[in-house]
Amino acid sequence: MLYYNIDNHDLAISLYKQGIQELEKAVTLPVDPNGKKKNENVFFVSFIWIIDNHAVELRTKMRKHLSMARERVDALRKVILYLYIKLDRMFSREVN
Repeated sequence: MLYYNIDNHDLAISLYKQGIQELEKAVTLPVDPNGKKKNENVFFVSFIWIIDNHAVELRTKMRKHLSMARERVDALRKVILYLYIKLDRMFSREVN
């Protein structure tokens, strides 16, 4: 039988939760998807528009990563639960 270190799973969940908190903060940053025209200078306006478009794309990516991180945490929790149940059954058989 393989040896599983549940502490590693707990550490992974803890680190994922920290990452999730940081992504949640980043996703809530205000971004104007229209690229406000603060100046009539064409270069300046297009530069702002590029930055805002990039920010919108990054936020979309971060939302995707946030969703995937939450799914991984759920999967790790299920693995831990499965391991605890399996270990409990193994030890209860040895006692009986």
